[in-house]
Order: sequence, then structure tokens, then C-alpha cells
Amino acid sequence: MNPHQWPDANLTLTETANGILVQQDGRVYRSGKWKLTEQIIEIVDTAIEYGLTAQWQDGHPGSAFFEGGSKFDKGIHHISFAPSHSHKWVFVMGHEGVKKPWNDQFLDKLTFNKKYRNFVAQSDVSWEWEIHSGKNLFVFPDNLSTLLSGLTPEVISEKFNPLSRTVSVTLL
Repeated sequence: MNPHQWPDANLTLTETANGILVQQDGRVYRSGKWKLTEQIIEIVDTAIEYGLTAQWQDGHPGSAFFEGGSKFDKGIHHISFAPSHSHKWVFVMGHEGVKKPWNDQFLDKLTFNKKYRNFVAQSDVSWEWEIHSGKNLFVFPDNLSTLLSGLTPEVISEKFNPLSRTVSVTLL
């Protein structure tokens, strides 16, 4: 597949035999196993429309995963989205969100950073807890635009309080 470019974000995604190359602002990493589908392009379009223009963040992925690093060929399992390289990721398209079997590569869920749990819980979109690993939140890709339309700079700049438990639950 030909590369797909988002000039306003200085971003190019290129499908290769073993994943997608993510090229942005002079850095390149591989998101292993992915194919550049219309669904992926639509998700990136939506994220960039709402200002999440950074697909790598300081320290994420680690330097070993960038071109020239010891783990570049292995790649990482996701593509992340943040308002800038200095912000923590807001959401990712990760392997955990792919509907099985993998060869269909249909993203059934997007993973939102647990920092945004109160924001997501107070929105009008359905979501569920990530039961393993990071304890983040899953949302349906169809709800991405609705959710991001309420993501303000104030919400992004809020500090994460892991002790905050003021979530009203509406599960998928």
C-alpha cells in the first residue's frame, strides 16, 4: 500500500510486510503486525482533526524502538495519540483492541489512558475497563469523534489522581 500522509501533523504511515512505519518529525518507529486499512486512516483523521497530532511522545515508545535502535525491527504493538510530543498519550490503537481473529484486523476498541477515566465516564459514550495490564479504558471507534469533541486543553492538562474514584459506570 502507498504511504498515507497528514501534512499538518508532519505524519506519514507506510504499510510494510511486518507492520506500519510511523514517521513524524524526524523520527521513525514500527508498529508491528498492523495493516494500513481504511479504518486506521479514519481513526488517524479523526484524532488529528481534534488536535491529537503527535504519534510518539517523549519516552513513548522507548528509544530502542526508533529507527537505528535495537528493537526497531520488533516494533511496538500500538500507535498512540497526544496533542504534542511532550504530552502523555490520550489514546492508542493497540493489539488489545483488535477483534479476533487478527487476520481481519478490525479495531473493535480503542484504549484511552486511565488518566481520562472521569472524562470518559462523564461523557455520553459507552466504555469498559481494561481488566489486565494498564487498567485503562476501552471505547468503540465509532464513538471517537463524540468523545474527542469534549476533550479540552483543561482536561488534557489535569493531573492524574490514581486515588480518585468518582466514576459513575456505564458499561458497554
